[in-house]
Amino acid sequence: MAGIGFELKKLYSENNTSYQDVKATFYSSLVSAGPWLITIASLIVFDKVGEHYLSTVREKNYFMVTLIYSFIFSQFFSGPWAYLINRYISDCIFEKRYAELKSSFIGIVKIVLVTSFICGILFMQDSSLPAYYNYTAVLLFTLLTGIWITMAYVSTVKSYIYIVFSYLVGNILGVVLMIVSLEYFTDVFPPFLMLISYVFGIGVTFFMLSSYMLSVFEHTSYAEFDFISYISKYSSLCGIGVFYVLGIWGH
Repeated sequence: MAGIGFELKKLYSENNTSYQDVKATFYSSLVSAGPWLITIASLIVFDKVGEHYLSTVREKNYFMVTLIYSFIFSQFFSGPWAYLINRYISDCIFEKRYAELKSSFIGIVKIVLVTSFICGILFMQDSSLPAYYNYTAVLLFTLLTGIWITMAYVSTVKSYIYIVFSYLVGNILGVVLMIVSLEYFTDVFPPFLMLISYVFGIGVTFFMLSSYMLSVFEHTSYAEFDFISYISKYSSLCGIGVFYVLGIWGH
């Protein structure tokens, strides 16, 4: 999350007691790694609960592979934009062009949601899985792409605890919905119930983050796509975003 290092540094002081240092360490761990830890914990729960309802290894693989593909390619799609938009955001804040923050957020979200949805549909065309499962998988991929971009904006207002809270609420709701749906809708394709539950949780997280962003920055301009001009000025940032994700997931 952008700028988090500067905020966490303020928690530590030479005058701190041992208790204050422990408290600072806990807080810094929570806000810096909280979203990923919550995500990992919820996926472990999904995996363990699913073992009791998925009759074959193939059904389990359907769900897990869908998640892996969605996480990898959502970062691949959002990576170039994330680095570019972080530069744009920093320039807007430095030059006090606050109205453009909200408008650029609306513009970039439109771009990543539309392009990722279209690419997802094209990717899933040859899938032998049920159509309703394919469309749900595309929706997950699209929402995740939107979340990575939204995180860059929300972190500019230093609402790190709210980010963690949004992930916590979304993942808890997803887990609860999965347990209930698997228990009562026994005639429905189990991987689909697990996937739609996770999508619901991710959707809640995305809604909480994006609505918070829109409420914080009340004013807006009409330059929703002004940040696109940064592509020619800072094309290297787009390249960094691509190769960074490739470096993480290439194997």
